[in-house]
Amino acid sequence: MLDLSDSPLRHLLPTDLHTFRSLRELISRNDTNLAPFMNGIFDGMSGLEVIDLRGCGLTALPDNCFKDTTNLKRLLLGGNRLSVLPSLAHCPQLQELDVSGNVFTELPDLSGLLQLEHLDVSNNRLPALPIARLPLGVGARLATVLADHNQIADLPLVLIDGAVRRQMVLTLHNNPCWAVEGAYDLLRAYEIHDEAGRLFL
Repeated sequence: MLDLSDSPLRHLLPTDLHTFRSLRELISRNDTNLAPFMNGIFDGMSGLEVIDLRGCGLTALPDNCFKDTTNLKRLLLGGNRLSVLPSLAHCPQLQELDVSGNVFTELPDLSGLLQLEHLDVSNNRLPALPIARLPLGVGARLATVLADHNQIADLPLVLIDGAVRRQMVLTLHNNPCWAVEGAYDLLRAYEIHDEAGRLFL
């Protein structure tokens, strides 16, 4: 593991980091000077399993940023200012994705990430959660979707139905959908309650 949270990553780039070819975990939180050094940052680093760049003020990532991280399991990008996520098609082992606290207005297409178990998209600007963009097909392992504090206007009933059948955790606190008349009545059919008898969504 290489934790550079107190020693900004910029001091090792652009070539020094590539000497750590066998590195499994790279952590560099709250480095707000990191953005200019992102091009090619993970090139050739196929051994990486964890990337943690939370709170770095990133507004964009290079299109091919994750082309070589074929063994990546955890990608933590919360607390940045991202609105687009580069392709994760080369990360088939990804199990956890955290893009909370960004400015996404559209859910990235994650449908091909069959190993994904935990997804956190809370505190963004998402108006909807299209199920076609989530890994819910045969063999998918998605167990948790956190989508609190977005701009979801309509209850995603198809997703809720799927979550109930798959025994997933789905959170939608503080979204406009709860202001729609009859929203809670629709959920009562699912009998989704916690131990205190309250609807958990």
